[in-house]
Parts: sequence; C-alpha cells; structure tokens
Amino acid sequence: MLTTLAPDGLRTLIDAIGAPVFVVAVEDEGAFRFVAVNGRLETLVGVTDAALRGHRIEDALPADVAERLGRRLADCVAAGHAYEYDGYIENDGVRWLKVSLTPLLDDAGRVVRIMGVPLDVTDTRMAEDRLLRAAEAGGVAVWEWTLGPDADGGLLKQVNLAPLLGLSEDAGTDAAAWLGAMTDEARARLTPMIEAAIAAGGGIVTMDYAQPTPAGPRHLLGRGRVCVDGGSVRIVGSTVDVTERQALTRALTAERTIFRELAQLSSDWFWMTDENDRFVPFPAVGEGDGVTVLQAEGLSRRDLLDPRLPAEDMAEIEAAVAARRPFRDLVYPQRRADGTTSTVSISGNPRFDEAGRYLGYIGVCTDITARRNWMKLQYGRQKMEALGQMAGGLAHELNNLLHPMIAFATRARRMVGDESPAAPLLEDIATSGRAARDIVRGVLTFSRHDRAEQRPIVLADAICRAVDFAVGVLPREARVVRSIEPLPDTAAVRAADVAQVVMNLVSNALDATGGGGTLTVGLRRVQVPGDAAAEARGLARGAYAVLRIADDGCGMDAAVLGSIFDPFFTTKPVGEGTGLGLSVVYGIARGWGGDVAVTSAPGEGAAFEVFVPLVAEAASSQQRQTRDIAV
Repeated sequence: MLTTLAPDGLRTLIDAIGAPVFVVAVEDEGAFRFVAVNGRLETLVGVTDAALRGHRIEDALPADVAERLGRRLADCVAAGHAYEYDGYIENDGVRWLKVSLTPLLDDAGRVVRIMGVPLDVTDTRMAEDRLLRAAEAGGVAVWEWTLGPDADGGLLKQVNLAPLLGLSEDAGTDAAAWLGAMTDEARARLTPMIEAAIAAGGGIVTMDYAQPTPAGPRHLLGRGRVCVDGGSVRIVGSTVDVTERQALTRALTAERTIFRELAQLSSDWFWMTDENDRFVPFPAVGEGDGVTVLQAEGLSRRDLLDPRLPAEDMAEIEAAVAARRPFRDLVYPQRRADGTTSTVSISGNPRFDEAGRYLGYIGVCTDITARRNWMKLQYGRQKMEALGQMAGGLAHELNNLLHPMIAFATRARRMVGDESPAAPLLEDIATSGRAARDIVRGVLTFSRHDRAEQRPIVLADAICRAVDFAVGVLPREARVVRSIEPLPDTAAVRAADVAQVVMNLVSNALDATGGGGTLTVGLRRVQVPGDAAAEARGLARGAYAVLRIADDGCGMDAAVLGSIFDPFFTTKPVGEGTGLGLSVVYGIARGWGGDVAVTSAPGEGAAFEVFVPLVAEAASSQQRQTRDIAV
C-alpha cells in the first residue's frame, strides 16, 4: 500500500507514526523525489511538506545535505534491504541524526519508494564527547576509531588507552598496533562482532578479554558503538581495567558459594531487622540460593507471636533487643503464614554502622516444633512405660491376694447357708473382690502384661461390629456419623480388644458431649513413611489403619492432655469413674505395636486416633489361603 498510496493519503498515514518520517520516490534515472513528510519531520528539519513534496532532493535541500542523502538512498536501493547511517543537519545548531532507510518494493520486487526515519541523537553524541573529555581525569580509556579510506584505518582519538595496553603514546594512535597488542583469541572474537555490527548498519559491541602488558596480564572490558556512515565506519567506546574487580568478584563468588553450601546444610532460616526492629529482606542470600529466608517484611517480632500460647522467652528477647546485646537460643511460639503455630528458637546479633548508629539485628531461626513434640512424645512414653511396670507389678501382687479372698468368701458363703446373718456380708466381700479383680485386669491390660496370642483378622469388619454394638447402647440424643473405609487389610489383633477400644473411646466421647452430641467414627489406611501424623509418632515403617473417634464436646486443655492416658486419671467427680478407660486403650494399642494420638482444645471437642499396624501382604495372603482351605 505504501508504494501506491497518493501523497495526501500517505501524509495522513505517516502522521500517525510517533517519529519523524519522510518518503521519497525512486525514479528511473536514479533520482529521488519527495512524496510526503510528516509533521514531526517538519519540526525536526524546519522544512514543510509543501516545500518538499514533488521536488527532487537536490532541488529541495542544500547541496551538501542532498549529496549525503542521495548517496545513502542509492546505497539502500543497491542493497535492497533496510539501511542505517549517521548524519547531521544544521537547524538551530548542528543536530546529529541516526537515519533508518527502508526500501518499499512493488509486485515485481523493484524498489519504488524509500521510507526514512531520522532520529535526533544529538544528546547522545554530546554525551560521548563529554565522556571523552572526562576520561582525561579518570582511569577509563576512551577512544574513537574510524575505519575507511579517509582515516586510513587509524585511531583518530584516544585517552588513556596506550598505557592501559602497555603501548607508547605514539603506538596508541595506530589501530594496527592496538589490534596487534591483543591476543589471537581476543582478535578472533572481536573481528566478527564488529563485522556483524557493520552489516547491521550499526550497533553496540561489548567484549571482555585478557590483555598481556609489560606489567603482567590485565583483564579489560571494552564497549563501543559502531556508527556506519556510507563507506566509513566510526566506533566510539571505552575500555576499563577490571583486573582487580575480577579478582574481587571471584573471591566474593567463592565466599558466597561456601556460605550458600553451609546455609543449604543448615536447617535454619535467616532474618534481619531495621533500626525500628521491623523485619527487612535479607540481602545476602535468597530462595534461589536454596536458602530459606523469613518472609515477614514490615512486621515486628511481637507481630509473629501467637498470643494463644505462653510467650516463653519473648520478654528476654525484647530485653536483649532493647539493650542492643546479642542473644542465643531463645524460644517463643510463632504464627505461620497458614495460621498454624510453630515453636522456634532464635539467635541474633545487633548491627551498627561505622559511626556506632544502631541498624537493627541479624540472626537465624530454627523451627524446633518437631523436636519438642518428639521430646514430649518420648517423655510421655517413658512415663507410661514406668507407670506400666509399676502398675503391672502392683496388679500382679493384688491379683494374688484377691484370688483367695474371692475364693474363701464364696466357699464360706456356701458353708453358712442363706439363713446365716453372715451370708450377706460374705456376699459383699466376694462382690467387692470381683470388682477389684476387674480393676486389676484393666491395669494389667494397660501394662501390656496380659496379652493373649493375636491372629490376623479383617480390622474393618471388627470395627464395624464394635460400632454397631456401641450405637445400640447410646442414648437417643447422641448422633453417630460413620466414615469407615471398607479396608480388606488384616491386623494381628483380637476382636475383643477392638471392641473394648471402640467402647472406651465412645464412652469417653459421650461423657464429653453430655450424652447428646455428635460422634464421628472413621477408618482409613496410611503408609509410613508418607503420613506426617504417623511419622510424628515415631512408628515403624509399614502400613497402618487409623481408627478415628471424634466428638464435639467440651474439649480439653493442655494440662488434661498431658495426663489423659495415665492410669486412674479422671476429670469426673469422685466415685463416677476409675480413670482406666483411656489408659486401657493406650495399653491395647501399644500392645498391637501401634499408638494413640489425641488433639483437643477447650470448647473445640476432641479427636482420638488409634494407629493399628496392618499385616504385610504376604502374611495376609497366607491367612486368606488358610481360610479358603478350611472352608
């Protein structure tokens, strides 16, 4: 369209372009005639479209300008592709231009019009000149190198380049000497880069290279702008000695690598605060280095504190910060971004500038939640083991005493007959003995000293039967929601023990809800490793079924949770409970090789999870084959 559009329409079209634009027609005899220019070009050159349109360039422009422009237009026609060159005009002073010429071809592939876009680069050219002058007082080598017939390939201007290359000042003005001082490898890299920039009509060339000098090898960084002006090429650039910078960069890179490797081996994360004791980004490393950085920009330490839990060492942390002294391994509960809480241990050092002004703190932070939970778990297990040993021994001794008491009271009752005044007393003795025997059996179950042989059964079936039985004795106000997966897996447990675990947990949940709440019973399969909750219990590798019984009752505080599985511990009034129900559940689960976990908070109900190890597939298959043969 641009090749055939009438001048008025073409003017309207190029006026929409946000740069100066002119279009010339290519005539058969090699002349060039203006077709249209836009308003931005009129402003740039000070000549209107009416003064140029339809005129040959030699008739409309000063002779020297027309000669330079005609030569560039002819080069563009000859090349048949886009062409760029540097030029100048005199309009309110000398204005330096970078002109891009684009040939417009007709259907036969002939260049019939050329569109030119001259950009004003006067400010850039003046900045280059100022740089040349400023280099005389600095350590930067600045040079202007012109290639072409007029310059004979010589280096026209240079400041500080000769000493940088280890050359005399005379040799420093000779392009051949300059190139000869470079290594073969550097020349082999530089030459094609310059040739490519010339072929593109101009561009930027940047290269760093090693330069041998009498004082030893130096590392140089050179950057130049290639400007193509017809048959000559002008390159303006600078060269900087970056030997010390390279050495420093290598040293810093090595130190950073060491720091990154150490940080990656650390389980800690890093934090930094400003003079107002608010967190700021950590500048030395980032997530891209494989290092965790505390994401709390703009917050204070107190903002991260979870107010629902004891503050632990927070007061000591704040006192250390107020006194601007280092602190080590202080602990507090910290809220995570997802709303959960972790227990963290932090260490920090104050930062000061050279004048002694306080800049904030820098430090590390370690999440010790898992460590604390593990320690609590181990302490709880050790306590339960100790209680089990003590209770087991005591239960055996009591059992030995209860047997003759029950037996002799029963025999004496038969001997005296029903009419004897002593008969009801003897019956009370026997009844009390049997009640005491039941308590002793519970204690023995907790201590895991009374385990019968356990054969694999389908656990889901046993749990469903136990839940059916439990539901049958619940009050009407209670509601049970089941979510029991029909797992085909077997477990080496007794159905009676499963029933006792379910009944004890349901009874406990019923007490917590006041007899009228909602109980949820669930069963699922997990794998260790793979399930975070099971791994946190320190369970052995393998598959587990998790029986979950939850209620929406009153919940428990931390003090109650710490003693919930202790024998004879109860929150009921005196005379309303033995305190053995949950300890029996704990003993049975541990006897299976599993464990029991509980989560609760005041007013939020409670959830008990019993982890039951499942029989390995080979053993399960063998058990199924045995049943098939028996059938």
